[in-house]
Amino acid sequence: APPPPPPPPPPRDVWELVGRWVVASPSAVLALLTLLFLPFLYVTSVDSVYSAELTSLVPASMPAGLALRELETRFGTGLLYPYYILVTSKPSNPQPLFSAPFFAAAHEVLQQMVLAVPGTPRQNITGAFFANGEPVPFELVRMAFDAGTSFSNTTTGGHLRSLIETFFTKDGDATFLYVIKGDPFGDVSRRWLHEARSYLEEVSQAGGYEWQIAGMGAVTIDTQDSVLAAFPLVIGTTALTVFCLLGCAFGSVLVPMRSVLTTACTLVFVYATLQIVQGGAPYHLLQLELRAPWECPGVAWLVPVMTFTVLTGLNTDYDVFLVAGIRKMRALGASNDDAIVSGLRSNGGVITTAGAIMALAFSGLLASSTLAVHQVAFVVVLAVLADTLVVRMLLVPAVMALLGEWNWWPTAMRDADGPYLPLSEKSRAALL
Repeated sequence: APPPPPPPPPPRDVWELVGRWVVASPSAVLALLTLLFLPFLYVTSVDSVYSAELTSLVPASMPAGLALRELETRFGTGLLYPYYILVTSKPSNPQPLFSAPFFAAAHEVLQQMVLAVPGTPRQNITGAFFANGEPVPFELVRMAFDAGTSFSNTTTGGHLRSLIETFFTKDGDATFLYVIKGDPFGDVSRRWLHEARSYLEEVSQAGGYEWQIAGMGAVTIDTQDSVLAAFPLVIGTTALTVFCLLGCAFGSVLVPMRSVLTTACTLVFVYATLQIVQGGAPYHLLQLELRAPWECPGVAWLVPVMTFTVLTGLNTDYDVFLVAGIRKMRALGASNDDAIVSGLRSNGGVITTAGAIMALAFSGLLASSTLAVHQVAFVVVLAVLADTLVVRMLLVPAVMALLGEWNWWPTAMRDADGPYLPLSEKSRAALL
């Protein structure tokens, strides 16, 4: 009896067609994607500007959020969030703060600070012993508290007593001033804070008083510096962990290396897009004063910190789904190109569906009036769509097609059983 006819080939779907197109011209696909990627890489590496303003963490729909934005618009963030300079006596210094020697020493410190630290706004330094940029003589303060003098009954005398009661503790062992900067959260204020703190540390070491800087701007900048200083370690540790896990799972060196690099491409793309849409990056690049027709509120600095590990995990999952299917077909004897097409055909729909579900789940947060939450949702939605539709479906197959058998090094794969076109019968059987 004649042998039964072979089963009909499975109908071609969109992912098989995409796979065939990619493996037929992997160099062209890779060149095109690289050309499109370069502007985003430039924005991420050169023109990324992040904001530390508190309004990014406050819902704009709340009455307090609306009022806060109105205050910032009308009066400026510098007046709302001044820097505070705290002065305390050292235990080894018996000299009280409320004394002529301290007033004289403090006047000298602040006058030298204006000269030594660029950007120190003398006229915006206010306290009990240094008001609106001018030293307050201790003799006038003493007269203001002396009921036997006519000066104590004047308006100026009452004002000086009010300053002392406001800026000194009841025990007189601590006092403070406030310094108003134009943008307490910006890069200019960051440089000023670091230089002013260094200067005051030297003054503290040389004198009998401890000088410190605090305030919402200082707390925010210190937090930002501390977190961002550790962020490269988080990036490196995450990348190394992914590399080791994928290397052990697939017995390859190039698979995890390629996975880390393609995930980095996705992250660069989404963070650059956020800078373009909400950070006004095109206007920075062109050095224009105009703003975009949409609102450019700035990118909250917490967004990359909050989303990096989440996106790395999601993108790595999608990569594992795809590469596992490709490796399975290659281990069965399919050629490298055949395995790529088969992996796309079997897992492409699953990956895109998973990405669509994740994008849909996070898209509800796009309606949030809290800027940071809105930007986190924007990054996650864009990342999963870009990764599942472009990176895993086009970039990864193109790179793997170019690498050929080097994909699995040092693991030795069996020889391929047949040509790429049409799909080998063994591959078709596995798909069915």
